[in-house]
Amino acid sequence: MRGSILLDRSKRGLLTTGKAAKSFRDALRLDPDNAVAAHNLALSRMRDGRLGSAARGFLHAAAMDPKLATVVRRNVRVVLLTCLNILFLTYSRNGGRL
Repeated sequence: MRGSILLDRSKRGLLTTGKAAKSFRDALRLDPDNAVAAHNLALSRMRDGRLGSAARGFLHAAAMDPKLATVVRRNVRVVLLTCLNILFLTYSRNGGRL
C-alpha cells in the first residue's frame, strides 16, 4: 500500500519513483510471490525510463498471476511504443541514421 501511494505521488511529479521502488522491493523480499508488488515495481522502472527492466518485470508479474495479463499487455505495449518513439526520434534527429 505504501509503495502504491508513493508511486502515485511520483506520477504527479511530487517525488521520484525511488522510494516507491524500494517499498515494492521490500514487499517482494517479504513475499516473493506478490505479483502486484512485482507489477508495481515494473511500473516504477518504466517511469524511471528503465524500459527493458520494466518489460521483464511486467512479464514476470503476469507469469506469477495470469489475472494481471490484461494490464500487463497494456503496459508492455506502452514500453514497446516508447522504445519505438525513441528510435524514431533518434533516426529523425540524425538525418535518417541510427
